[in-house]
Amino acid sequence: MSALTPGRFLKVVGLAAAAMAVVFALAPMAGESWIPWGSEGTAGHTFGLIRVPRVLLGLLAGGTLAVCGAALQTMLRNPLADTYTFGIAGGAGFGALLALETPLGAVPAGPQAAGLVGGLGACALTWSLARRRGGLPPGETVLAGITVSLLFSALTLIVLNRVSATRALHVVRWLMGGLDVVGFDALRQSAPWCAASLVLLAASARDLHQLSAGEEAAASRGVSVGRTQLLVFLATSLGAAAVVSVAGPIGFVGLIVPHAVRLLAGPDPRVLLPASLFAGAAFLATADAGARVLSRPEELPVGVLTATLGGPFFLWLLRTRRPA
Repeated sequence: MSALTPGRFLKVVGLAAAAMAVVFALAPMAGESWIPWGSEGTAGHTFGLIRVPRVLLGLLAGGTLAVCGAALQTMLRNPLADTYTFGIAGGAGFGALLALETPLGAVPAGPQAAGLVGGLGACALTWSLARRRGGLPPGETVLAGITVSLLFSALTLIVLNRVSATRALHVVRWLMGGLDVVGFDALRQSAPWCAASLVLLAASARDLHQLSAGEEAAASRGVSVGRTQLLVFLATSLGAAAVVSVAGPIGFVGLIVPHAVRLLAGPDPRVLLPASLFAGAAFLATADAGARVLSRPEELPVGVLTATLGGPFFLWLLRTRRPA
């Protein structure tokens, strides 16, 4: 295990944080028309109540999804793991949608709670399908996760089939994954849940560092493997539920960003997790701003763009990863 030096931590995490700060300064100005900071009138209203909340939600969602992906990849020692490929996002999306289409949607934190239950259910199902003596084989884990995702996609389509045509259009748009919000309500609803997820994962970073060497090696160093795995699965389900409930299922952020950060930061989760937080935030907010500019005057949901980028990236990982 390599030693973690303060200089290395500050260099990598500071660079990622600086990138996020630059994105926050520039992204709200981009869109169908360029609106600078300090604008007044209608442009100022659009800037303050639409673009700034949207960028903040993108920063929060991107950072949360990236940290969740980095934690799962480290714990499972599987470069293909994230909330999307593990089935967690699909389960959380189904739970949140079910809540939104029932009276539970009117209950404070109802969609987030339902999404958490769905995410944990999907996680448990993937775990039970893929688990073998000695760990979770990467191939079986991805296959199980995709199977669980397809199952929850089918259940989501059943719900979609039962709503009105007008409502179905809104649901389809939500399923594409987007940050088209007005005001700060969505941010207020999701922020506490995302914060709880990030705190739990930060608390697990030291144990994840040991788990990266394998379950037996971690156990020999005093790590409670079962407890750490349960905590990480709970935290990632919590984060996925928080994001999906307000933005829909935005895929592949947790797959792309940790790999990019790992090239600079290395595999140590004590550096990888905080660096992924800032890099993921910058990535999703940048992708959303790019989608707004490139598709104007129409608006392309950012989930479509991340899937367009993430699909080929996932295939590349499948082709180049080492055999388990």
